Amino acid sequence: MTQAARKNRIITLEGFIVDGDTQTPASPELIALCVDLWEMKKDGDDVKVELDTLKKEVLEGFEGISPSASILIPGYCRISLKKGASKWTIKDVAVVREKLGARFADLIEEKITYAPTPKLIAMIADGDDETGKALRKYLKLTIGDPTVAIAAA
Repeated sequence: MTQAARKNRIITLEGFIVDGDTQTPASPELIALCVDLWEMKKDGDDVKVELDTLKKEVLEGFEGISPSASILIPGYCRISLKKGASKWTIKDVAVVREKLGARFADLIEEKITYAPTPKLIAMIADGDDETGKALRKYLKLTIGDPTVAIAAA
């Protein structure tokens, strides 16, 4: 509703400005603004649920499409798929330490948790590397959920 339409609207609701134990009647304009805000908030909650549902359906529509792809509708909108974050973690440090031996310090980054280096990830990805093959079952790759971005085109 436009500001002009809001000013010309007849408000039949009563409202009060409450400050501690004091209640002062609110102006019809302020009541109208508060009613509009509340209605928009309620509508927004419903729209959020609907948007989340539609985003989920759009994600299903992107299945098999590059994670950096977009659907462009010229002059209207662009719907982009953003790839979820991925992170490698080590499930059993003792086994990985044993398998790597002296190379453990070179290939493992030590923090509070253990994370493989890009070198170890490359070893695991190399189908011909026997050490990489032996270690695959002891590392886990977690991929975050993808998101959908909505923008004007």
